[in-house]
Amino acid sequence: MQHFIRPDKDIQDTLRFIRDNENGLPAALALKAANSPSIDLNFAINQIQGRRVAQKKLPLWHATQGIIYPPHISMEQCSSQFTAAYKAGLVVGDSFADLTGGFGVDFSFMARNAVRATYVERNPELCRIASHNFPLLGLGNDTVHCSDAVEFARSMPITHTVFIDPARRDLNGSRVFAISDCDPDITTLIPILLTKSHRIIAKLSPMLDLAAIASALPHLTQLHIVSTGNECKEILAVIEPQNVSPLLTVCINDSERFSFSADDPPQPAAVWDENPDSAAFLYEPNASIMKAGCFSRIAHRFMASPISQHSHLFVAHNLIPDFPGRKFRVIATTSMNKKQLKESLAGIACANIACRNFPLKASELAMRLRLRDGGDTYLFATTLASAKHIIFITKKVTDK
Repeated sequence: MQHFIRPDKDIQDTLRFIRDNENGLPAALALKAANSPSIDLNFAINQIQGRRVAQKKLPLWHATQGIIYPPHISMEQCSSQFTAAYKAGLVVGDSFADLTGGFGVDFSFMARNAVRATYVERNPELCRIASHNFPLLGLGNDTVHCSDAVEFARSMPITHTVFIDPARRDLNGSRVFAISDCDPDITTLIPILLTKSHRIIAKLSPMLDLAAIASALPHLTQLHIVSTGNECKEILAVIEPQNVSPLLTVCINDSERFSFSADDPPQPAAVWDENPDSAAFLYEPNASIMKAGCFSRIAHRFMASPISQHSHLFVAHNLIPDFPGRKFRVIATTSMNKKQLKESLAGIACANIACRNFPLKASELAMRLRLRDGGDTYLFATTLASAKHIIFITKKVTDK
């Protein structure tokens, strides 16, 4: 710890200040520390901000005493504990290397599933932080290398699993999304890694088109679309030089999992017959399913009828407990007819409104219906296969 605090400052005073002021605002902390010249204020504020992020994003790290946190930008960009733990399940073999180690969150989880683990990072300060943190986290099989990913890859020994998370910002700090625009460009790095490893795992932007990924990456065998809290966080591309299996796509949202193979062609699904009595429940796929676009597979697998080709909502007469997404009980349906709307929405002052394949935005529809946001009623406005506009009035089905 002493190596991270300015030599002219007192380590115990600084650590005490961090412990006592974890919930303070940076501006207020600066004033509070003005009368304490022994405190390394920059270090203290950086650690306080890091601990705040870690409390929700990395509870295991937050609970570990002595962890050093990097600058705030690294904390915002690092993986969450959920996504890092998921990636750990993709590690195969005895040896593992993370060529873009960063803060080390992914490495700290993935390394546990290998006998030998190598952390590679070109930023010397992040390497110092990693060398300090890994023993505290119980890692004893790690080696830290301060090196460029491409240079290290050229000379590294055969490694069972290699992980790479290319930076998605250019030299000006602007966000980039195309695989070839990231640093390093994995389209040029993969040919090297194909001769050095049995499995390559690449973390990619959730904004990327799946077809573009499949086209850009040779020997692609798996795509994992990982969401948490119904927000798509990352796409993991698994590349295996010796594997000739059809592409497997896995959609993850917290505990929900749905997978399908490229050799399992989608089955046609009949759209809803528009009979109100047959729509007892409405289903909204989770973010990973939406990203994968596997709607006909969802309809066929769970025996749910799509409302229309472009609505991406499904209905069924029965409750489907394991449907990968949100589930709603249909209370009523209404057209946009003023009289029917008034009768159907009588007694409802506020609602959660979603518009899918509908001519109005949710905010515009709320204004027209004179409804406040919130409450336990959910309205889904959409367009049927017959081109008729309809609103489903629903209540959320909570998982037990």
